[in-house]
Amino acid sequence: MHPRTSRSSALPFNRPTALLLALAIASTMGCHKSSGGDVGAQDGGPKLASSKDAASASADGAPTSDGAARVPKGCSADGWCEVMKVRKGNLFGIWGIDSHDLYAIWGGVLVHEQDLEWHIVPTGGQRIFAVMGTGHKDVWAVGALGCLWHLTDRWRASKSDNKNDLHGVAALPSGTVWAVGDGGTILRFDGTEWKSTPSGTTQNLIGVWADPSGDAWAVGQNGTALHWVNGAWTAAKTPTQAPIGALWGSAPNDIWAVGGVGTLLHYNGKTWSGGVPATNKDLYGLWGNGSTDVWAVGDGGTILHWDGNLWSSSPSGTEDDLHGIWGMESRDMWAVGFSRSTGETSTLRRHR
Repeated sequence: MHPRTSRSSALPFNRPTALLLALAIASTMGCHKSSGGDVGAQDGGPKLASSKDAASASADGAPTSDGAARVPKGCSADGWCEVMKVRKGNLFGIWGIDSHDLYAIWGGVLVHEQDLEWHIVPTGGQRIFAVMGTGHKDVWAVGALGCLWHLTDRWRASKSDNKNDLHGVAALPSGTVWAVGDGGTILRFDGTEWKSTPSGTTQNLIGVWADPSGDAWAVGQNGTALHWVNGAWTAAKTPTQAPIGALWGSAPNDIWAVGGVGTLLHYNGKTWSGGVPATNKDLYGLWGNGSTDVWAVGDGGTILHWDGNLWSSSPSGTEDDLHGIWGMESRDMWAVGFSRSTGETSTLRRHR
């Protein structure tokens, strides 16, 4: 979930106050107006930054004389280390294939990291709001005005009849992809083309999750939750009216969702429930490594961890609002966010 940049004034979360300066660097082609549908090479954009020096400084500390681990400079007591500070733009999304092949969203521009070198991905003029894929040559990015981009051997614009902003995407190895957005928009890619599926709601949808079994969920404003069952979307009750913006599940009967004012919901295969809030901060991002290892991030540097019994706080070492989290395992995770006070300083943090 990211700071909403839609034209709709009803969207619930904080927005960046200035558009990223580097948008002027990116290609000015519209999302559906690329010549022949192709753009550049996978790393065809200009270099953004390097985090090699900072990353090497964030390695695990050597033990002290009493056997305790020494906390490296720039790291929190819980092992969250600042890898890179970005002085312009807002980092509000991250997804990766492995630790040396990451994608992030930088003020609406898609950026790509390989071996700690970051480059802008030339995906046209529209802002990107979400990215996800299944491998090195199967990555999807969605964004403003229904923008859809797909990486196979090259990045190509993908067409649909939708012009509403898209805020979430979920891709499966089978080739099925879901995208959700404003006005209850839900699109499904069947491996060949995108088609709109009736959602039964006009609420703005922010997040989507899908399972290889065919199970899928979409969430959004005012506690909205929709379940894909028997070829149709069905509304499900949730115990909140707060916006819900991110989903992660280990199975169709073990799904977590986060949202505004500390919303933390769990689906057990039958109903959505919410326990005692672990925070009153807005939560934006979710990632998990199994049913007993789930992470959530949010305002004020909030990082929470679920161990199978309870949610506990994990000191992040920053007061920046964290909007995205992704990892390979609990000892190798990435979180991104930005300073609400300046609006122009972003952080990339890694848990080692």
